[in-house]
Amino acid sequence: MEHCASGVYQAGANQISKAKTALIQNLGGLASTAVSHILQI
Repeated sequence: MEHCASGVYQAGANQISKAKTALIQNLGGLASTAVSHILQI
């Protein structure tokens, strides 16, 4: 059985220290729907 990502992804070592901008993207269906958000602090 394959495992699928779900919930909050924990970046760990891939996380950028002191980042001020983030891109969040969600693909739905067979990539027929895409929603993107750019967040800044």
